[in-house]
This record gives sequence, structure tokens and C-alpha cells, in this order.
Amino acid sequence: MNLSKKTFLYSITLVTLLISLIIGYFIFMLPSLYVDRMKKNYFDEIVRVQKHFIRDQNYDSIKISNPTGTFSFSIPEEGDSIFVYNTYLSMEVVIDDSQLLELFHDTRGKLLAAYEGDLEVDEIEKQKFDFDFDYIVQLIRKACTENEGLPVHIEGLQVIDTNEFTQVSDKYTLVGEDLVVCQWDGTDGSNYYTSYVACSIKNGRTLITLLPVMTPRMSEIRPVVLQSLPMIIVVTILVILLATQGFARRIINPVQKLAYHADYVKKTGNLEKEKEIAAGEDEIALLSQSLNALYEKLNQNYQELEKSNLLLQEQNERQEVFLRASSHQLKTPIAAALLLVDGMIQKVGKYSNSETYLPKVKEQLKSMQRMVEDILYLSHCEGNMKIELIKVEEILEACQANYLIQLEEKNLRIEQKSMPVCVKADGEILYKIIDNLVSNAVKYADCNTKIRITLENNTLYIHNKNEGIPLELLPNIFEPFVSSETKEKGHGLGLYVVHYYCKLLGYQVEVTNVADGVEALLKFI
Repeated sequence: MNLSKKTFLYSITLVTLLISLIIGYFIFMLPSLYVDRMKKNYFDEIVRVQKHFIRDQNYDSIKISNPTGTFSFSIPEEGDSIFVYNTYLSMEVVIDDSQLLELFHDTRGKLLAAYEGDLEVDEIEKQKFDFDFDYIVQLIRKACTENEGLPVHIEGLQVIDTNEFTQVSDKYTLVGEDLVVCQWDGTDGSNYYTSYVACSIKNGRTLITLLPVMTPRMSEIRPVVLQSLPMIIVVTILVILLATQGFARRIINPVQKLAYHADYVKKTGNLEKEKEIAAGEDEIALLSQSLNALYEKLNQNYQELEKSNLLLQEQNERQEVFLRASSHQLKTPIAAALLLVDGMIQKVGKYSNSETYLPKVKEQLKSMQRMVEDILYLSHCEGNMKIELIKVEEILEACQANYLIQLEEKNLRIEQKSMPVCVKADGEILYKIIDNLVSNAVKYADCNTKIRITLENNTLYIHNKNEGIPLELLPNIFEPFVSSETKEKGHGLGLYVVHYYCKLLGYQVEVTNVADGVEALLKFI
């Protein structure tokens, strides 16, 4: 299963879990939270209204959620009147009936006793108001049927008492030092009601605020929640799927690019790094950076390996050339030496004079020795270089000291102009480079001339006067065993050795014909 399908299944699982949580929250927790919130709002409102009424004893500049059902009563410490206040009215109610006055006085006395501390607030709910409330019903009936002064005529008045209203719970809460809130919960079997009564005594007056409300029920809000659930579920699924799909693309696309690039590298062998596969600092970006670093390292190693292969191929070719050319070049001195030795052994003709021809044999053997030494050192020096800071003028002086006799024999003068130049190189290799150039300049210079040596700006110039190098040899001057047909002919490895060593050290070497001779240029890069 690929990563895209796994992400889709993960999204479906996440959507199912979230929808289950949302449904459970909206069906079971939200209605309960709503009911608790509404009860707290009602409680806070009755306290707010009562505090305002205690301060101002009116309903001016106060906002109430249930203005028609909220009433406040002010009962003086003495007298038979009750003052009633509402958002829309204020009036005084005078009690004339003796039995009602008895109930009124008893209630007021108990409230005052509670305020004075003679009766604890927690004991208020235990007090029984022994009064026949049917008497109040009869008074209401008489007022409605026998009072001829009323503007309406009421017949067949009947007070229906089904006795289905039952009290569910009651609660008394002391707010501050002079405010008691009484909460009665009841039901008639189909609806629930809550009556909040706030009681206070201020300046000898009993102040009462009444707030009757319908108690919110969870069963009332659940249908609304259930009706909105389909839309909530659809929107939730849509949002989560889109968000997950976008997030998955941010993850999958860089991974796919990394996979495609790895496949491209595998098929083409191109180790160039992919640019900006993933930006940022997350795990995929770190993976991308690590792979790019790996590709860059592999590419460097590959290039170094290619260079090593080319160098190895060049060494193999050089060794093959050496084997072929040296075998051919060595034949002549070997054959000459054997001929001389056989003549001296057999004492044939002039060769019987060994004192004359033994030095010639030695000369041939030295020629072979120098050739073998050069070949062996070429194979040895590459892997044993010791790079250090070298003063070029000291190497020049040492090389010139080796050719004092030759300079004297040919009456040659060296005209040197040098500036201090220091280069990083292998001292022995640099010595062989300069020694071969100086040796050629001395060997091929015309007698009674001068050799000009100039060292400046990281460049060494060596100029000698002669007839110049034959034009047909000039293009191949750095190949092995290439030498001019002159009496100073060498074994043809000098300039080849110089060119090879310069390549190892990263130098440039040129040998050209000039107006009055030959000039060798060695540039230290």
C-alpha cells in the first residue's frame, strides 16, 4: 500500500473518530452545559436585579430578560401595605382582610427575625407557614363574582386544582451579608418551572424580588442539535479531508521527488543534486538535504575516481611506452657494450687495446644506468611526494653548482636575474625539474655564449643560444625518447621527465624557439 492510500485511510479514521466525538458532545454534553449555563444566568440576574432594587428601590435603567414576569416587593417594617414594582408598573397593595394580615405579619416577623440573627438562614426552609390557603382561593372567588363594582361580569368561575404540580427541589443561597436567594424547582408533569426569590432587608424595609422562569431542559435543545448535526458532520468531513489532503501532498510530493531523483540517478548515473526538493526544517527537508549532501559527496568521489582512473590509464600507457621505447633504446648501448667486451676478450684488431675501449664500455653502461634510474624514479615519486614550502632560488643555485665544469669547458656564462619566490612542492621533484632544464640549456648552448636565467612573478625563464630545435621535433618535444640528431644527443627522457613532474605539481612548462636560440618557461601556478 503506497503512502497516499495510507494517508487516505488515516484521514477516514480520523474523520470517524472526530465525528463520533462531536456527536457525543452535542447530544450528551452540550445540552447539559446549556442548562447549567441558563440556570447560572437566571441566578446572576435575580441577584443583579435585587442589588439594583436595594440601592434604588425602582426599576429605572435596568434591563431584564423577563420583564413581564419579574416583580419586586417592598414591605415596610410596620403597616399593612406592600409596595410592588415592575418594569411597567409600581403600586401599593393594602391588605384589608384580617386573616391575610395575620399571614402577612407572621411572614414579615420571621424574615425580620432571620435578619436580626434570631433565626438562621439555613432554617428558613424548615419553617412552616400554618395557614389555610383555601381561604385565599375563596377570597379570590368572592372578588370575582360578588363585587358588583367590577367592569366585567364573571360567571361559572372555577378554580381547577389537579394537584399535579409537585416540588422537585429547593435551594437557599446567601449572597453577601444581606441577600438571600431562594430557588424552588417544580413540574406539572410536562414542563419544569423555577422560581427565584431574592430577599433583603434595607433600612427597616423588607425587599423581595420574584423571577419565575421556565426551566430549560436538555430534551428541548437536543432536537435543535440533531437537526444541525448533518451539516456539522458534512462540513467537518469536508474540512478534515481537504486539510489532510493538503497536508498529505506536502509530505508525499517531496518524497515522490526524492524517489524520482533517486531512480534518475540509478538509471543515468548522474549524481548532481536535486535543487529545493523540500524547504524548511522538518524531517523531509533534512532528508532532502542529507541526500543532496550524499549525492554531492558521491559525485566528488566519482570525479576523483575518474581522475584516478585517467591517471592510472596514463600510467599504464606510460609504462607500456617505457617498456617498448626503453627496450628499443637500451638495445643500442647494450649491443655496443657487448661488441666492445667481446672484441676485448677475443683481442680482435683494435679492440685488443682494453685501456682505450674500457672507458667507452663504461660510458655505455652509465647511459643505460641513467635511463633506468629515470624510469624507476618516475614510477616511485608519484605516491611518495612530500609537499613543503621551497625557495626556488636555492634550488637554482644548487643546480648551477653541478655544471661548473661543463660551463668552463664550453666557456659559458650564466646571467641570472632573480626575485625571491617560494612555492609549495616536493623538493626532490622540483630539483629534478629545474636540473633537467639547466642541463639541457648547458648541453645544447653554443660555446662562448651566455645563458640567461630569470626568476620573477612565479615564473622561471631559461634562455640559451643555439640553432634552435628542429621544427619537426618541436610538437613532440615532451614525448619520451625524442631527441635531436646532434653530437650532444641524450637519451630523450629529460623533457619528458620535466613535463611529467610539472603535471604532478600542477605547473606549466613550455619550450620554444626564439630569435637567437631556445627558451624554456616554467610557471608555478
